[in-house]
Amino acid sequence: MLALLHRCTPILLVLFALACIDFSAAVDSADARSRSGGRSFSSPATRQA
Repeated sequence: MLALLHRCTPILLVLFALACIDFSAAVDSADARSRSGGRSFSSPATRQA
């Protein structure tokens, strides 16, 4: 059982690191979107007066 844990630890660490990177990227894009007033910054907002 301990050998299995030692074998799986590097894989779990890599998956955890990738999950943290993905989460931080999602938070950054949500923060940028909220700073622009909720609009998507990839497409310009069209306002009709």
